[in-house]
Amino acid sequence: MKKLFIYVISGVFLLSAFSCGNKKAENLADLKKKYDGKEFKNCDKFLEAMNESFDVYFSLIDKAYEGNEEAKKEMEEFDKYFNSFDSQAEKFEKECPEKFEEFQKNLEKKMEEKMEKLMKIYGLDELYNNTEMEEGEYAEDSIAEQVVE
Repeated sequence: MKKLFIYVISGVFLLSAFSCGNKKAENLADLKKKYDGKEFKNCDKFLEAMNESFDVYFSLIDKAYEGNEEAKKEMEEFDKYFNSFDSQAEKFEKECPEKFEEFQKNLEKKMEEKMEKLMKIYGLDELYNNTEMEEGEYAEDSIAEQVVE
């Protein structure tokens, strides 16, 4: 009985030790710790990391929208983080274009859901809501044109 108890405790300890590495990131620091400098071996692993990264980004949008200034600061650092994966993204986009196309569609849909919050966070909500869109025109393009003028 004592040996069984030792095996069970050992098993629980090993499972908890190995499961910590698979924990989902909750913020940019977690993402950097998990993925900074990582060379992905295949398209699936890369897209999995990008999905996790965008989940964190979208979570930050929600927090910043609710007034969390730290989340807003962290959002501003995401450009640099995402840019660090450009070369790998180009490589995997060539290797598995259909998976990237699906990823892009899902990302666009999620981004559309967050766009109003994002515009409000940066004080562009009035501009976003008052911009009339023509067929095929993107709000971001029209807003950028009006801001530049």
